[in-house]
Amino acid sequence: MADGAPPRLRILVIEDEPLIAMHIEFSIENLGHDMVGPIARLDDALIAAGRDDYDCAIIDINIIGGSSQDVAAIFAARQRPFVVASGYHDKSLPETLRNRPRLTKPYSGHELETELQRMAAACRGAVRC
Repeated sequence: MADGAPPRLRILVIEDEPLIAMHIEFSIENLGHDMVGPIARLDDALIAAGRDDYDCAIIDINIIGGSSQDVAAIFAARQRPFVVASGYHDKSLPETLRNRPRLTKPYSGHELETELQRMAAACRGAVRC
């Protein structure tokens, strides 16, 4: 990577809707990052989040198998940036996630790219990015 170039991120994507996952993948690749996933099942998402080799994540809260709020908790504990993706209102989200960055479904490509850029900015200067 050239000096001053934005970091190339490894982004974990937890998403169980194939069309949304394709949209996310396009945006991630368009911005020069690497997508891991998409992961659609809760048990697989917890295993993936347990690995410590991602810079940030996009986490759909309701996926096959239940709520992925424990995946979000892992990223929060590691102080890694993530964005919550959900079509539910704030009051439907677990309280610990209500003040987190959020993509409200359906979201636009511009909104997604804004969140990806926010996470990239949060990683600048971090050793692992």
